[in-house]
Amino acid sequence: MKKEYDFLPEYKAERLSLIYTLHAISHLSKDEIELLKTLRRDLSLLDKVTENNGEVFPKIQKILSHFNLNSIQEVIETVESYNLFELCNF
Repeated sequence: MKKEYDFLPEYKAERLSLIYTLHAISHLSKDEIELLKTLRRDLSLLDKVTENNGEVFPKIQKILSHFNLNSIQEVIETVESYNLFELCNF
């Protein structure tokens, strides 16, 4: 039986374990990892890139589906929480 807080969005990122996060990262393509690194440096690029390049949106959707999160900011925060950008030379 699931607990009530399992369904609240603010707990979603906290539920992601290190193993689950590593599994999600391992399924990302090189382009998706590069996109994630770029957005980590400057999240405001997301608006500009989405307007100018229609192929980026499917990549973002794929990243979100691997992590089972709703926003790219949540993905970045999850990866940063485990210091995976530094450890994996992202």
